[in-house]
Amino acid sequence: MDFTDKVCLITGASSGIGKAIAIELAERDVILILISRSKEKLEKIRKEIKNKNTSIYPCDVVDNEKISSIISSVTNKFGKIDILINCAGFGIYEPFIKQKDDDVRRLMEVNYFGIVNTCRQVVPIMIRQGYGHIVNVSSMVGRIGFAGYSGYCASKFAVSGFTESLNEELYDTGVKVHLICPSGTNTNFFDHPSFKNHYHRRFPKKLTDPKTVANAIIDAIEKNKFEVNIGFLESVFLKGKYVFPNLFRWIQRVIRRRRGYK
Repeated sequence: MDFTDKVCLITGASSGIGKAIAIELAERDVILILISRSKEKLEKIRKEIKNKNTSIYPCDVVDNEKISSIISSVTNKFGKIDILINCAGFGIYEPFIKQKDDDVRRLMEVNYFGIVNTCRQVVPIMIRQGYGHIVNVSSMVGRIGFAGYSGYCASKFAVSGFTESLNEELYDTGVKVHLICPSGTNTNFFDHPSFKNHYHRRFPKKLTDPKTVANAIIDAIEKNKFEVNIGFLESVFLKGKYVFPNLFRWIQRVIRRRRGYK
């Protein structure tokens, strides 16, 4: 696929996976529309990638009215949106009984409804065009539930289910849908205070490089892959969930103990 002059809108673009995919696509002469809450970080990445066809829009993805305004501005200027990549999200690591309702609601608002907001605006545009790619970044914990992640898992399971349904609804429209499920990735995701003593904070080398995820996204677009699970062991674990459910549960509990979950 030739990405030259394709209009690509990326949420969560100022860091992590969003930043990595912006950098990779900038090298392919894409017209980048970058959305994130931090204007300062967006300005920094625009200078870093040195792509003259980059526009930045500071915005929280939960602000549906502003998202609508941004997408209207983009379509008025370029007349199309070729690719939408939803990366905005965050996580909290805490037992369910200690979680605050406001934190769980915020997880759902950003991780799930943030994706719904952008898709609500972009899907009709792509249907009228007769083409386009929608990439929703979920997680391997959007496929497998782990202790300490009940709020985050719920938000990412919602993303996975929504994306599967959307894929079926858009099957014969020319709009391609992609579900990306990375394993733990080396981003600022683990900077949240709740991860202070988390396993991945102690062993960051075991995390996936954001560039690996970015390349998987590009590959999914080029080859029209619907679902991409990133992480060999996690992918095997996911298959085991359905083939050997009892063994799967036993292994989960072993992992839980070894990682010091409390």
